[in-house]
Amino acid sequence: MATQQAATEQESLGSLLRHPAIWRARDRHTRPACGHSSGHAVLDQQLPEQGWPRAGLVEILLDRHGIGELQLLMPLLARLSQQDERWITWVAPPYIPYAPALASQQVQLEKLLWVRTRNERETLWATHQSLSSGNCSVVLGWTGKNILAGESRRLQVSASDSDTLSILFRPRTTSNQASSAVLRLILHAAADGVRVETLKSRGSWPARPVHVPLHDAPGFQPERAGPAPTILPDPRNRKTGTQADLFRAPRPTLHVPSLPTTHPPTPMAGASSPGSAPRSRAFL
Repeated sequence: MATQQAATEQESLGSLLRHPAIWRARDRHTRPACGHSSGHAVLDQQLPEQGWPRAGLVEILLDRHGIGELQLLMPLLARLSQQDERWITWVAPPYIPYAPALASQQVQLEKLLWVRTRNERETLWATHQSLSSGNCSVVLGWTGKNILAGESRRLQVSASDSDTLSILFRPRTTSNQASSAVLRLILHAAADGVRVETLKSRGSWPARPVHVPLHDAPGFQPERAGPAPTILPDPRNRKTGTQADLFRAPRPTLHVPSLPTTHPPTPMAGASSPGSAPRSRAFL
């Protein structure tokens, strides 16, 4: 009788330990590949789910924009734009997205939604609303604010509940702040790519820093380890683009009070032509 009871308890314990929310240190290298492949083999080997999480909050911390953080995400964005019917939402990017450059990376423009905000508070609000809607596969947000623990927790819960990946770009100086993110990465500029340092990784020990080479698309020239971004003339007069083609120079923002639920918003593919305004050499 005692033997049968012990066997039953052991079977129950084994079933509990197989739950995906429970992790044991010895399982780090034996966990199944259940995440979104990053498109970079060396990075997938370091991430706990062998790729980006399928849902939850991810924070990417960096000293300045344009060191390759978006090129790191391009394989993911291109794949989701082709395979997922939901939006890929950009909340308060530091520069105006430029559709032709995104299209050159195989990103489907009709799936992109760009949300402009007036301040940090609206940025967090719009990010939360995008996640809560359940209509986004990925929500990208940019903020320099010291996010409170409660705000971080709300973003994490909303992302998990809606099966949405939320990627928040924050200054590296916020690395010592508490966060509910399932994954926190610090990016360092490198001559031919980026060095990725894992600050926090739920379900795994933080991995050692890894160098991720980033091969540029035709016509794109990296400026990851160079000086701060500068403003260039309108590149439409040139035959080839640069990394600047992904974003245009900042303009006064337009307040978006909410995300429509009955009528679909205007996608990035329907945006007006770039005009003659200068653009910033940044990103990708």
